[in-house]
Amino acid sequence: MTAADSYAARFDEMARQGARWGAPPPGTDRWAARAPRAAADPRRPLDANLEVFASYVEPDDVVVDVGGGAGAVGLPLALRCRGVVNVDPSPAMRAEFERSAAGAGIDNARFVAAAWPQPDVAGEVVLTRHVTYFVRDIVPFVRGLEAAARRRVVVWVSSPVPPAHGAAIAEAVFGEPQVTEPGHRELLAVLWEMGILPDVRVLPLPQPRTWRWPVQPTRDLMLDLAVDRMQELGTVDADAVRATIAARFDELFARDAEGYAPRWRTMRRDLLITWEPGRGPVSA
Repeated sequence: MTAADSYAARFDEMARQGARWGAPPPGTDRWAARAPRAAADPRRPLDANLEVFASYVEPDDVVVDVGGGAGAVGLPLALRCRGVVNVDPSPAMRAEFERSAAGAGIDNARFVAAAWPQPDVAGEVVLTRHVTYFVRDIVPFVRGLEAAARRRVVVWVSSPVPPAHGAAIAEAVFGEPQVTEPGHRELLAVLWEMGILPDVRVLPLPQPRTWRWPVQPTRDLMLDLAVDRMQELGTVDADAVRATIAARFDELFARDAEGYAPRWRTMRRDLLITWEPGRGPVSA
């Protein structure tokens, strides 16, 4: 089995688990409820991680942001380059992107409502951030990144992958370990198999907070959030799930000065996997 086959097999295993758990059917806008939380002020100061990525972008560049969602990264970059093209299929994310761009007075960023790859889209730098976890057929996706990039491809990922951040709760609720999306190890194996030898850069700023699990001021609000997250994964009885999580609350969550937060938050780091397109044979 090739690395690409193993990558796809992980998704097939996730689909089988989702069927057992009664997961919502595919084909809907999975990001609709999350879109308002995905936006960020385009004119905010860049944090240390975004500063590193921005160092790859020159003032005359067009940046293609694949799966750029509400523009949390693409719109700040639009203030520093010639233009940004956000390619994303989500109608909800498009609405947030356009609202955010208009509010910040940004007119050099556009949204292409489509899945990747898109043969008619190109730029000097092609970025995809927190997207490869959701791509079953990864080789055509990567080939599309290479074809669109005139100078550099950047894949921005986290370790562990964001969908895995609630795995301990999911196991408690559904009674089996959660099958999680492939991360940087699996992606690197595919790239090496394709003849791509990228640079891997660990970004300087740890990520103790995730927008999927924001700090909650009270125990009850954190329980409400956890129940909502489990209902995204499968068909569950809300009262039974709440009781299950409450029984293990102190094991799963900790209180700090801001409120209640999951204990697993302190472990996340972001990485850039980056290369210049066409520097080697692509054999897969």
